[in-house]
Amino acid sequence: MIQGDKILTDVIKLHALNEDRINSLIQQQWERLGELLSPKLIFIHSSGRCEGKASYIQSLMEGKLRYLSIDMPKPEVLVLDGTVAVVRGPLSTEIVSKGQARVLRSFAHMTWARNSRDCWCLLSYSSTPLA
Repeated sequence: MIQGDKILTDVIKLHALNEDRINSLIQQQWERLGELLSPKLIFIHSSGRCEGKASYIQSLMEGKLRYLSIDMPKPEVLVLDGTVAVVRGPLSTEIVSKGQARVLRSFAHMTWARNSRDCWCLLSYSSTPLA
């Protein structure tokens, strides 16, 4: 496979994995979500709060944060060197946080990395509210 084909394959795979991550959040499939997240995950919420993988999944499982819908219509995927990629773009998220429903409009920036099993996993996530 030539380099351009490999990059295109990775871009398609990362689009699918991001959709899988979104569906796992909405459908509360915590085991699958855990498979997609790096053990070294840094998750920065649009509020600025920062969590690691364990605390993020725990807050989801306890219902402190619930995703009702996530719309990220056209994320940009940049494969940097075959081992690291960036997925970024605007998104609209309906959540319930601490019992309060909210709609968030933000710009997300994710870093995905290949793990030791040659699978892509989410290494970092951050979002910034859009004005």
